[in-house]
Amino acid sequence: MSPLVLGIGSPFGTDRLGWLAIDALASAGLERRWPGLRLVKLDRPGSRLLTALNGADQALLIDALDGPGAPGCLRRIEPAELAADVAALSAHRFGVAQALALARALGVLPPRLALYAIQAGCGPWLEPLELTAASRQRLLREVWTELEASGLPQPAVAATLD
Repeated sequence: MSPLVLGIGSPFGTDRLGWLAIDALASAGLERRWPGLRLVKLDRPGSRLLTALNGADQALLIDALDGPGAPGCLRRIEPAELAADVAALSAHRFGVAQALALARALGVLPPRLALYAIQAGCGPWLEPLELTAASRQRLLREVWTELEASGLPQPAVAATLD
């Protein structure tokens, strides 16, 4: 069993935000600092999400969220909130919420699950699209806190982002 951080999206447009988050966490050396941690990019989550979650005792999912708000803002979403608002949080027909509901029904949902949405917003993004330094730092702090709370052995040196 191992912890997993999944960046959900695609290589296109603001849907890349989950992937950019994984790139930022990888550049901070998170995998080297937390033994067993897997950082994974996942395109078209649907049923693939079930396979990706296999064997994880903890999963942190990061995805873009459409809607009003400042681009780059990070929001933690409780799994119950996601289940209650399935249609509003995904542009995918069978997306994250549906896959997690299926995983729950099949009894394969990791015991620890956290969901983070990066606000795609309606405002201007830098071209090429990138996360702001503040968004990257907050993301790293949030993921670090989630990993610490899991009871995993803690690394001697904290990760930092440029």
